Amino acid sequence: MPKHTSNQWIATKLMGREHWCTDWLAELLLADADLLEHILKQGSEYRHYLCLINMGRDRLIYSGYDELARMIRRKPRKKMLKAVLDPCPDGLSRVLKNLHKRPLLQRGYIRLIKLMSDKRARKFLSHSNSVSPVQLRLLERLPPALRDCPFIMDIKSKADMNLSLETIEDVHHFAPAVSYADMALSLRHVSDPTRSRIYRRGQPFDLWYENQLLKKDFPAPPWLGNNWIKPITSGPELRQIGRTMRNCVAKGHYIKDVLNGEAYFYVTDQEPKILILFQKHKDDTWRLVQAAGNENKQLDRESATYILRKLQGEGFNMLDDQLPYQYKEDEEDDMLTLDLLDGYSFEDEKDKSTSSALQTSKP
Repeated sequence: MPKHTSNQWIATKLMGREHWCTDWLAELLLADADLLEHILKQGSEYRHYLCLINMGRDRLIYSGYDELARMIRRKPRKKMLKAVLDPCPDGLSRVLKNLHKRPLLQRGYIRLIKLMSDKRARKFLSHSNSVSPVQLRLLERLPPALRDCPFIMDIKSKADMNLSLETIEDVHHFAPAVSYADMALSLRHVSDPTRSRIYRRGQPFDLWYENQLLKKDFPAPPWLGNNWIKPITSGPELRQIGRTMRNCVAKGHYIKDVLNGEAYFYVTDQEPKILILFQKHKDDTWRLVQAAGNENKQLDRESATYILRKLQGEGFNMLDDQLPYQYKEDEEDDMLTLDLLDGYSFEDEKDKSTSSALQTSKP
């Protein structure tokens, strides 16, 4: 194998295929035969060090690749980093040891240098065992007060990052009294087992949904209800009903839609209780999308018929005897009109000997 080809192969193994430093490193290895042995004696963080040298080598004075390679071998790392970076952050050498061993893109190192100027980000970077490129991107986008919170170590993918950022924004939007500093204070005290449990559920900030969003009062309901069915008008009430009925609303599901005025829950006074969900659609109609009993059990025909006949008795206009229906506000007579909603039907009794279940589909 020709010498140039072998050096290119070695550089590819060290930096990766088509990495922005691969060809540059191959030229260095070709110019200085002792450089490879020197690199192999170093730790995995040395590749990050070489990338930073390449990024700022225009600041150095050298006559050719051979002289640059000798400078890299002989000069102390801190002195070289100060020569190529202006300014050179304190503690950068230590942080390089904590980075994921795979070399970053050039913008990744620019992001790293920028984060090193932030006190909390520098603290996280200095004490983490392995910082991935995704975690660097998350650190850059997080509010400064949250940049040293332990949950960042649980972020493993872009999807995790986006979910975390979205949830933080939701909490800040729906609970503006909760400052980022207060949020950070709580998140720093979440124990490791709890963080792991939350991460596996795919909701790194589920505790904040429960403790902050569910504390808020809901918007005014589209229908005030009556003595047998009532709207759920606050987060604590919804959480309590969800726990009693043992379903997902106790965990904050749909809470964002309710606060945005896009969904509303009702519950019957009868036992066993029935939880009913209406969702608002683009034509400003409110559609019944789910009705379920304890543990999300589907309703039998008798229970579903009872609910819809009760609604009919409250002035809803039943246009067809197919069930269930949607309703909308009538501005002229201030009544609610119940219209047929396609996609919902009862199973045929001949297909099921027991009471048929209410079939739903997402509108």
